[in-house]
Amino acid sequence: MDAIFTSLLLLTLIHLLLYSSSALESLLPGSPLSVERSLDLLYSPDRTFTCGFYNISPNASTFSIWFSNSSEKTVVWSANPLHPVYTWESKFELKSDGGMLLKDYNGQVVWTNNVSSSNAEQVQAKLLNTGNLIVKSKGDTILWESVAFPTDT
Repeated sequence: MDAIFTSLLLLTLIHLLLYSSSALESLLPGSPLSVERSLDLLYSPDRTFTCGFYNISPNASTFSIWFSNSSEKTVVWSANPLHPVYTWESKFELKSDGGMLLKDYNGQVVWTNNVSSSNAEQVQAKLLNTGNLIVKSKGDTILWESVAFPTDT
């Protein structure tokens, strides 16, 4: 009985460690999110919203923001929702100038936020508790935000 309890406790701790290490609250340049890694997700600090690749079919995904705790993943924003990417080798990345790129399996850019700041320093993307995805620079200067570009979801 003690061996079973110990095993269950160990499995629970491993699960918690894996969850906490994969739970991203910001995206930095050089660390793309991959469609193939289901744990490549951004979370709002209060975990109300999740951002990442949202599967719309077995072969297609959109880069989206959704309510974390809704049973059907209610989407509130998507990057280029009319042009989904394939569910293999597609990536979402943040560049050091504040630009964000959604690339399909062949490297083709299917969406960009059209930001290229020459004075961007310490750039990061964050998902706020409001569901707003932002790109900010040093000093909390907002370079781009999803709420300024609503999509029909």
